[in-house]
This record gives sequence, C-alpha cells and structure tokens, in this order.
Amino acid sequence: MKGISLDVIGMVIIALAGIVLLLMFVKTPLYNLARNAFCYFYGLVSDEPTEWCEPKQTLPEPIDIYPETREELARELGAYSIMCWEEATKPFQKMDIVCYQLFLRKHPGKIFEFDVTELLEREGGCLVLQNSLIVNETGDVVVYPGDCGVEDQLGWDVSGNVIENQSLILIKYDVDEKQIVIKA
Repeated sequence: MKGISLDVIGMVIIALAGIVLLLMFVKTPLYNLARNAFCYFYGLVSDEPTEWCEPKQTLPEPIDIYPETREELARELGAYSIMCWEEATKPFQKMDIVCYQLFLRKHPGKIFEFDVTELLEREGGCLVLQNSLIVNETGDVVVYPGDCGVEDQLGWDVSGNVIENQSLILIKYDVDEKQIVIKA
C-alpha cells in the first residue's frame, strides 16, 4: 500500500512540475527561447513545417527622432544599430527581425554609411558592431579606411545610398547575412 501511494505522489509531483514549466514557458520571456530551441531541433529532425515555428514578425512601435545635426543622426543610427545587434544575436535566433522603426522628423543633412561607421569607430561602437565594408556615395562597396573591425556586421540598404529626405528608417537584423541592415 505504501509503495503505491509513493508512486502516485511522485507522479502528481512530476505532473505539477510539468504544468509549472509549461506555464513558465508560455507566460514569460523564456517562451521565445523555448520556442526557438524547439524549432531549431524540430528542423533538424523533420522536414515537415509546423505552424508553431513559422515566423511571426510584428513591427515595433515607431520612434520619432529629431536630430539637429548630421552627427546626432549618425549617433542615433549607430546606437539603435548596436542595440538591435545585441538583441538579435542572442542564441537560437532563426529569423529576420525589425528592431526599430525610426521616423525622421528633422532632416539635418546627408548621411552616408561612412558617417555612421566613423562615429562608431570614434566612440568605441566598433567593439560591439564591426563594419569593415561600406557603401560609398556612388553605390560601390569599398573597404572602410579606418579601423572598425574585420567583419561586415552593418549593412546599408538606402535609396540613393544617402539618408537625406527619407522619413522612415528601419533598423533590422538579417539572419542570412548575419548583419544589421539600415534601410531607408
């Protein structure tokens, strides 16, 4: 009799622990980690798609920015790019994400990828987000003349290769390219 009751108590404890873990994964930030880990291993085992693992991208809340100078705009783009990089390169990240929608409410002048990279280099941002290749004014990809690392972790997908009169700037992570992309 005692053996049966210990087995029943053990099963009840295991069932309760399972329910607690399930609720923890559904209701907390660990949900994304658990979901991404499951989808990663599911993808290794099965070629069948599952609805639970399909990307569900929602756009972030728009952020209005009012830069007074070109340097302020370059600083904001660099800072948001670094924050996106730190968020997007967490383990089990398997899909592109749009980190920020920036609405440019003031246009302080022309900004090129060189300007953002130069500011990252000057202020130590290249220690977090490297950018060895840049798109110049003519659209050619060239080696950045300064020292901003050896990897190309920052992409530039900007109409006309310059941010000047655009109102919407997206900062996103491209999982295939393994880089932050500034798109305007």
